[in-house]
Amino acid sequence: MWRKIVRIMAGLLFAAGAAVMASPAGEDALHDYQERKEIDRFRQEYVSPGDDNKDYSELLEQMKAYNTEIFENGQEGLSDAWSFEQDAFDLKILGLEDNLVGYITIPAMDEELPLYLGADEENLSKGAAVLAKTSMPIGGMNTNCVIAGHRGYGGAAMFRDIEALSVGDKVYITNPWETLTYEVVHTIAIRPDDLDAVKIVEGEDLVTLVTCHPYMHNYQRYVVYCQRVHGETDKGAGGNVNSEGMAELMGRGGISCESSEQDVRMSEIMSLIGAALLLLMIVVLTASLIRRLFFKGRKESETEQKAGAETAARRTRRRRARSRKKSGKRRQ
Repeated sequence: MWRKIVRIMAGLLFAAGAAVMASPAGEDALHDYQERKEIDRFRQEYVSPGDDNKDYSELLEQMKAYNTEIFENGQEGLSDAWSFEQDAFDLKILGLEDNLVGYITIPAMDEELPLYLGADEENLSKGAAVLAKTSMPIGGMNTNCVIAGHRGYGGAAMFRDIEALSVGDKVYITNPWETLTYEVVHTIAIRPDDLDAVKIVEGEDLVTLVTCHPYMHNYQRYVVYCQRVHGETDKGAGGNVNSEGMAELMGRGGISCESSEQDVRMSEIMSLIGAALLLLMIVVLTASLIRRLFFKGRKESETEQKAGAETAARRTRRRRARSRKKSGKRRQ
């Protein structure tokens, strides 16, 4: 009996676990685990050049040369992040697996994502990705590293809460050599084909975050411009916000768009409601199963007792019958 109960409970718990992992909350937890695993792998394997066993000076020089090249040629071939036709900057030849080049930390969004080179579909499904034909994430003058991320993917938040960013918020880029600090200076929405909006600004060191807008749609892009800060104690943006290029960038008005914050919050609420209903269903099913097993066990026990009583009664009747038969023979 108890073995049967244990087997049924184990099956129920397995089904419940599968249902939870299939829910948005479960998928988010799974994505978070995978992203954390990739970031931990980067921290363990891709240390700074100060470690004699890990010298990526050749890679750094190649990235600097690449940044110079795309600036001089006007970023020829730049296209939208979601065209999924991006050529990744191949790091595998230098020992960096999966084009993982670091990770991005955005405290205001409570997000830390692995950072890959090349905004192809695979990379964007795993974390944030550097758009091809934009600067490598190493900083420097005349650079603009454009980092794309899904606005929610498979239950994971990713860049879902990008509208929470405001001027002055920090964004950190960690590469194999150092952690770079950037500060949000401007946010706009653009058309997907407005590629001039994400190009390098001469004389500046920028990171630009890009994702789909509005939330759950794909016909606009939400853009967050971030300027390099060269020290945690610096006040304001790290570069010259009064330069001609920055003045033009910060003067961009973008296109008319509506905030998606209400839709994002509603999505979170619906996810919580779904998780609560799933939990309630599991509790009800578990209680129902336990009740059935309990009453079934009690019924079986009662049946066994009744059968035992009937058997005992039959035996008693047979004994009495034999006794009467023997008594009759003796009288004869």
